[in-house]
Amino acid sequence: MRFNHSKIVIYIYICILFSALSCNNKQEVQRPKKGFESNFLDKSIENGISRETAEKKYIEQWVSKNDKSNFQSTSDGFWIRYDVKNSNPKAKPLNFVRYTAELSDIEGTQIYSFDEFGIKNAILTKSNEIRGIEKALYLMGKDEQTTLLLTSFNGYGIYGDENKIGKNQVLKVKLKLLDVKEIN
Repeated sequence: MRFNHSKIVIYIYICILFSALSCNNKQEVQRPKKGFESNFLDKSIENGISRETAEKKYIEQWVSKNDKSNFQSTSDGFWIRYDVKNSNPKAKPLNFVRYTAELSDIEGTQIYSFDEFGIKNAILTKSNEIRGIEKALYLMGKDEQTTLLLTSFNGYGIYGDENKIGKNQVLKVKLKLLDVKEIN
């Protein structure tokens, strides 16, 4: 088999020429618009704070009308009422917990029954539970029952649960702590 050297040389020369021409093309780098990301994040934070403030005010008004003395506000931004209280030790980080809940809107329209929610098992600080329920479990002992009022930040947030709970929905949660165990 015989090679035609002149064709190979021409092919190599054309490749080098195209490579050189393509490298010589000076494209300007597109810089991000100044202030766009900063303004978006600032606006998003501002909207979140104003929504949280409005939801807290709404819950406070609801509590003052419907339940003047039993709900206590917590430092974590939700309200709790003990329906069944005892002297069992409170749950701690890394404890195994078994619990169930019933979720409704703040006026009491049921969203998930205890059966629909089911019995859940978790290790505190390692669970995938919403913030309000996990924080409330730390305030409870075995066999205690509470009712929680949660802002959307402590609930399912800006997306809801993508099923029955809408976005930015204030929730009433009846929570039962069935068991607490230390993990060795």
